[in-house]
Amino acid sequence: EATLPKVITVTPGPAILFVDPPAIPSITTIQATVYATSVAPPIKAVSIAPTGTMTYTSLTVATNPAFPNRAIVTIPAGMAAGSYDMKLDDQSTCSASLPNALKIVANPTLTVTSVTPGFGSAAQDTGVVIAGTGFVSTPRAYLSPSSGAGQAFGLSAVTFQSATSLNAVVPANKTPGTY
Repeated sequence: EATLPKVITVTPGPAILFVDPPAIPSITTIQATVYATSVAPPIKAVSIAPTGTMTYTSLTVATNPAFPNRAIVTIPAGMAAGSYDMKLDDQSTCSASLPNALKIVANPTLTVTSVTPGFGSAAQDTGVVIAGTGFVSTPRAYLSPSSGAGQAFGLSAVTFQSATSLNAVVPANKTPGTY
């Protein structure tokens, strides 16, 4: 019998739980939230690779010390459609990975025909009604700059009214522009 002491150190390391939203259109730059557990803060890096490959693309990451197990990542426009694995690096020596963490779609499955009112103030929240087709009962809604430059941001208090109507709130303090 032979023993070699202290040859391995086991650390809990982080784990990625899920990404919200789980599906993103390839036509716009958009933010997604990565939810993890057992993170040794702060999160250093998050990257994605087409499922089954090791061709990782680093994402822009923003963190908030009040929520050490979350990261806001920016998914750039133009990513190829398909499923993506995600990797997260924190201050520990272990990376977390989540297979099929994110799906990028080439063709969105819904249509937006109007947003009413078509104006709002950057100084205060603005309630809007979104009309279109293909809405589901657990909606998420985003506004993207119409110029194609910049990134989309999420609306708050999104509620499902029907397959053709949502209510939402455009948060205050967003950059004035056409979305």
